[in-house]
Amino acid sequence: MHPRPIALPLCLVGALLLGGCVRWATLGEVPTAEPALRQEFTVWVGNRHYRVHGLRLSADSVSAVPYLQPPSCDSCRLAFSRRDITSIQVQEEAQFRTALVFAGVAVVGGVAMAVSGIVP
Repeated sequence: MHPRPIALPLCLVGALLLGGCVRWATLGEVPTAEPALRQEFTVWVGNRHYRVHGLRLSADSVSAVPYLQPPSCDSCRLAFSRRDITSIQVQEEAQFRTALVFAGVAVVGGVAMAVSGIVP
């Protein structure tokens, strides 16, 4: 007897659960101190948003690099006037949700292995 195929359902459940590992927090204002180089932000200017990292701050502007580019890419750097920034969001690790994800994956994986006959 062959075990039932479970790879696809496990992948789908895993992908859904992994969304719980991070959250986006809206900041009340632009940070005053330069954050970690790889800290991810979403900068909103009007109805456009930019996913960035490598923020550099000055008195009247914020510059950053698109997230898919290395933070050291000065030719990729975008500049925003502080007064034009509608809002800024920072990506944070949601530790409680991350713990729930790992527990959920373990439970779902254990049940799937038991149902498929991989574990007696």
